Formats: sequence, C-alpha cells, structure tokens
Amino acid sequence: PERRSTRSISFAVGRSSKWVVSGGVASALLVRRDIATLSFVLGAVFNGLLSKVLKRVFNQKRPDGAKQSDPGMPSSHAQSLFFIGVYAMLALGSSVSLQAPILAYVLYTSVWRASVGYHTFAQVLVGAIFGTCASVAWFWASRAAIHDVLKLFVPETLPWPLVISVGAVGLLSVGKLGSKVKALQEWRQQKSDLGNDRGKDKEA
Repeated sequence: PERRSTRSISFAVGRSSKWVVSGGVASALLVRRDIATLSFVLGAVFNGLLSKVLKRVFNQKRPDGAKQSDPGMPSSHAQSLFFIGVYAMLALGSSVSLQAPILAYVLYTSVWRASVGYHTFAQVLVGAIFGTCASVAWFWASRAAIHDVLKLFVPETLPWPLVISVGAVGLLSVGKLGSKVKALQEWRQQKSDLGNDRGKDKEA
C-alpha cells in the first residue's frame, strides 16, 4: 500500500506539469499585468512555437507504446518547463531557497516524462537545452531592449482586453488548451471522413 501511494503521488506530480505550464503563464499575467510579465508571456509563446518548429525539423517519433502520435523531439513539456523555470530563477536573483524547489520540480517532472515512456531521455534533454537557452536569451533581451520597446505601445498597467488576448494566445500555443483544440479538430475531421465514406458506400 505504501509503495502504491508513493507511485500515485509520483504520477500526480509528473502529470501536473501540463497544468503548471498553462497555469504559470496565465497566473503571472493575471496577477501582475505589467510590462515585465507581458515580455515573459511573449517569450513563453515564442518558446512554444519554437518547439513546434523543432518537432517538424527533427521529425523523430516518440518511444514505442507512447500514447501521442506527434513527433517527440524535442519534448515540448521539457522545453516549456525549463523556459518558465529558468526565467523564474533568473527573476528571483540569488534567492536559493526559492530557486531550489523550482529547479527540483522542473527536473523531476521532465525526467518523469521519459521514465513513463512519453519521450526518450534524449528528447527530454534536448527540450531542456533549448528551453534553457531560449529562457536565458529572452530574459537578457527583455532587460536590454524588449521592455523598452513594449513601453512604446502599451501602458505600464496592461488593460484587461490585452491581458485576455495575450493569455488566450499563450494557452493555445503552449498550454493544455492548444492540444485539446487540436484533438477536437482531428476528431471532427475523422468523423467527417467517416461520414463521407458511408455516403460513398450507399451510392455504390
């Protein structure tokens, strides 16, 4: 029973990453509503889109038995987790007491995805590398120029219509909602194709 309970906790923590990615981005934007957070969210969106491009470039399948059918290189979850985690650690400065749990969570949930067969360890590692590099580059670019550029177009306190619009784009590109919408589109297409096939059979 104790081992089963430990496995359940491990599974719950591992699975939570998909909601942490979406929730972390959305919460930061809703709570702060400032230029710095807008820059962070735009960076997360860019990182998510980069992951999709890289999947098409590498076009490497997931491990045998994986539930998902899309390419697995790099792991988009690992890339998003490391982008968000590293960005948060950089923003926190030298606060090791806050940085340590963030790093532990990011490492654990990323490795977990390989241990349960969603990705190979190489796919997780590549996602972690790209996510880290993108995070560091975006963080320093934000400090150097992006914040100043955004101030030319948006007020210091972001208006709610902008918050909602940016949040929706973020959820669709890097969050769980995007995969749900894609799955719904694929299901509707399969249903449409099945209906067309039945119509052809009747005509025959």
